[in-house]
Amino acid sequence: MPSLIKVRDVSLRDGQQLIAGGRLNDEHLRRLLPLYREAHFSMIEIWGGAVPALMMKDLGESPWDRLRICAGELGDISLISGVCRGKYLFEKSPHPPYVLEAFYKEAFANGMQVMRLYDPLNNVDNIRESVLLIKQFGGAADGGLCYAIDAEDDEQLPQPKKGFFARLFDTERRPQKTQLVFTDEYFIEKAKELEAIGVDMITLEDLGGLASPDRIYSLMPKLKHAVRTPIGLHTRCAAGFGLASTLMAILKGVDLIDANVWWFAGGAAAPPLELIWLFCRRLEIELDVDLDAVRKLRKEMESIRMDFAIADDSVSDLPRDFDEALQMMPKGIESQFQIAIDAATERNIPLLLEACSLIEGYFRLPEPTLLPQFPDLPGGLLEEVRSELADVEDAPEFDYVLELAEKVRKDVGMPPLAEPIGTTIADQAVALALDIRDGRPEYSTITPEFQALASGEYGPTPLPVDSSIKIMIEETADDSSDNQETPITETPELSGVKLAQTNEEFLLLELNPELAEAYLRQIRSDNIDPDSKPADTDPDIDTKTPDE
Repeated sequence: MPSLIKVRDVSLRDGQQLIAGGRLNDEHLRRLLPLYREAHFSMIEIWGGAVPALMMKDLGESPWDRLRICAGELGDISLISGVCRGKYLFEKSPHPPYVLEAFYKEAFANGMQVMRLYDPLNNVDNIRESVLLIKQFGGAADGGLCYAIDAEDDEQLPQPKKGFFARLFDTERRPQKTQLVFTDEYFIEKAKELEAIGVDMITLEDLGGLASPDRIYSLMPKLKHAVRTPIGLHTRCAAGFGLASTLMAILKGVDLIDANVWWFAGGAAAPPLELIWLFCRRLEIELDVDLDAVRKLRKEMESIRMDFAIADDSVSDLPRDFDEALQMMPKGIESQFQIAIDAATERNIPLLLEACSLIEGYFRLPEPTLLPQFPDLPGGLLEEVRSELADVEDAPEFDYVLELAEKVRKDVGMPPLAEPIGTTIADQAVALALDIRDGRPEYSTITPEFQALASGEYGPTPLPVDSSIKIMIEETADDSSDNQETPITETPELSGVKLAQTNEEFLLLELNPELAEAYLRQIRSDNIDPDSKPADTDPDIDTKTPDE
């Protein structure tokens, strides 16, 4: 067990995205950054996921400006971190080499110091080039190892009247006829592949919150033994495991944990730093964070979170104030911390989960968001299905579509469900449900992303794709050359003024053309002088492919 645990704060990215819909703007950020400077986190994650897109779409702000603001305030205190999907960066389609090179060059020139890279299929070849570029531009590469669990056979789904935690826990104990893919040995081999391409650390990336403390008990020591690279854990509380699994990881030697400050923690997001600290205090483990400074940060963050809650009419759903609740904590709840530690040490998982649930319930943290009858489907996929069905007239039942999502996942080779694969599975499940509803053969409708996944464009899936799916894709596939994204070699104009006038603006168009164009049109329209001459500035990005 370590005597010191490093902490990567993910409140400004993961937490505010999942708890507050990405509404944290640059004005909010400027209020928080001086307090973050005092807190001395090892690392602070500010970029990745949907945040760059949400900034342009909902806030009208530049992701590049946010990077510079954070780096200017914190770069000499904490490592500035981001997360992306290797050659896919933040989108569903791969980018050409010149975009990758330009992106990483711009990111690290403007203050990025660590980039966490993951491929949704754990295909190391899809992040290899990114690792080389990051090192070329002076940064550190964190290799994300996407966690997943195997899908259940339909007849073995959990019974509906079992308790929430018992049902989730039982999914890893029940015998299955489906071939097991995501064994400890699978993750160990993938970790070795990441180490071999030169990553500076490896993060077990549990984006669905599906890694139970029992699995961490088994897997974490094996990872620590198999590689010399430091191991981190990014998990979430969607399935009710986050706090317990983080405690177990600490007991089993993890080097770094991801956590959120109180007001952006729990529920769909990562566990709260404050409860982790209470566990570590009992274990005599030091966190490399100034907790007095975090107290001040928490107070400022509360006022921002309260503004969001008032706008959402969700004030009653906020957690209790941590400091007040801690001061009034009854002995019965206080004793649960030691009960949880003892239970984790003895691998008594039901007791550990019960103790952590009682602690989280006392502090009124957001409840788990995962549906226990579908334990292999993460929260993001569930929300995508809800969103898709909301636009469908006479829509199929939600639970029925989720059952089809499990079928689709097995049919396409049992991929992990990190984004964008989770969305791809969700969209295809809805399409399959509509095919069945309307009397068409299964997979009559195939989404472009599902076709790309099944045909191997994203890389090999863990198991072979069902042969009937492959045949149907071959029969219905259009000429793939017509579907390839073409590089943006010229920037659109507004009243004779080029929309993209710098490298970073040109890159925004490459990364997300539709959102970036709308964002840049707004900026240019706000700044156009009717009497000015058109700009004659060209982005200094070499758009030639290697064959040109």
